[in-house]
Amino acid sequence: EIPAPSAEPAPLELPPTISLPIAALEGNLSLALEGLGLQTLAREAIVEQLVASEAMGKTSHGLRRFEPIAAAVRQGLVNASAVPKILQNAPASVVAIDGH
Repeated sequence: EIPAPSAEPAPLELPPTISLPIAALEGNLSLALEGLGLQTLAREAIVEQLVASEAMGKTSHGLRRFEPIAAAVRQGLVNASAVPKILQNAPASVVAIDGH
């Protein structure tokens, strides 16, 4: 016998929230990116951006971006050994970077 559908949907179960000190989060992310073969400069830039965005509550640009970044590296869409090179550093906030 199949039970009749409930008038109300089941509540959405979310995974538990984990709180980490920022330094621990940065260290864990850096180790994970190092394991994927990313060079130091790239790791530092990615970690800084992901953690800062998450800390500011901009979760769409925070930790949820880690898995797509890791997947791109695993699939060879990103050259993990590339070292970004600043081509032009202009006044204000304009910087030209060749990420290789």
